[in-house]
Amino acid sequence: MPDIACVYCGASNSFKESEGVCHFCEGYVASIPPHELNMTNAERQSILQAREMVENGNYEGACKLVDSTSGSKDPFVNYVAGIIYKYCSDFYYFSIDYALKGFMEQNAENRERSLKLEGLSRERFYRVVYEVEKAPEPKSEPLVYLELVSLVKLGRLAEAKAMLEKLDKKGKAYAYANMLCQVEANDKQAEKAIRPLLEKEANASYYLAKYFAKNGKLGKAKQILAKFKKLVPNALIALPLEKRIQEYESNLE
Repeated sequence: MPDIACVYCGASNSFKESEGVCHFCEGYVASIPPHELNMTNAERQSILQAREMVENGNYEGACKLVDSTSGSKDPFVNYVAGIIYKYCSDFYYFSIDYALKGFMEQNAENRERSLKLEGLSRERFYRVVYEVEKAPEPKSEPLVYLELVSLVKLGRLAEAKAMLEKLDKKGKAYAYANMLCQVEANDKQAEKAIRPLLEKEANASYYLAKYFAKNGKLGKAKQILAKFKKLVPNALIALPLEKRIQEYESNLE
């Protein structure tokens, strides 16, 4: 399968066809009309470098680079910025160690960082929604998809589900977005939405694990998550689920 760079974050993806969903940022990698992609070269370089930094564990450096794009009005830039801030927030949150002795200043710092970055992440996703809403019609499928996923990240599932009607029901963007909506809503039909994507989209395995975990099937979730991490070694999306499974198991000991 050919390696295709994500037009949003630059991550390398192996797709069976010429389009699909990026494993890092979950952007729909497809042809985007030039008038909808307005990121400057400086913004693009900042996003690409920030993605590389966060994958290599340099969370502070990644945040500084993303901070430099704070004035962007490009929805694609703001979307990836929101994703990177979220990954960094997760890292600091799960760095909190209640076994530390003393006054636990480090825990307080990590908690404060996590909350701040979570707020910045949500701010960027709201910007995506705002920019896409005011974009002229007709809007491309990648742009509509971007708003839909941003709404999912914001927990506005009813609005996200309503936007599914704007996507081609036979397309890959619809299949992935529908899976996201169903898993996050813990819909009983979620597994049926996930199964057809397991051979097509890398992150489908993660969402199957997440769905099982939501429904108390932690053994299955752990097994599937382990397979997913072999497929996508730097899978930052999996950190919260992985840590919560570990916490559950440690409480049983």
